[in-house]
Amino acid sequence: MKEINVTGQKRENLGKKASKALRKEGLVPCNLYGLAEQDGKPVAMSFAVAMAELRKIIYTPHIYVINLVIDGESHTAILKEIQFHPVTDAVLHVDFLEVNDQKPITIGIPVKLTGLAQGVRDGGRMNLSIRKINVTAPY
Repeated sequence: MKEINVTGQKRENLGKKASKALRKEGLVPCNLYGLAEQDGKPVAMSFAVAMAELRKIIYTPHIYVINLVIDGESHTAILKEIQFHPVTDAVLHVDFLEVNDQKPITIGIPVKLTGLAQGVRDGGRMNLSIRKINVTAPY
């Protein structure tokens, strides 16, 4: 997998008003899940990243391991979920999942077909029914 660096800043204010204000500044609210657990529950960190930095991760067919630098702290993560605006397709929110070597991760790998099958050469049609394959492996 390819690696990319993304820098962000911790969010002090949470909620709808604070998120709207961040988006007006060109920042996207994000969460990082998978940090150390407290009382049996995973801890999440809220932060904001510039849309220009997220553009390199979102609008590409590649899968990246992301080195998040949040206020000087470094975290290794993968992209978990992206929320888009239903009308404008603007990025509203991004979730990251922290990876470590103790837990395996599951990620969807896109299927890429190469070459032509004999049936296609003989006049048949290729039907791609699965676009992603979920793979579970240690990082």
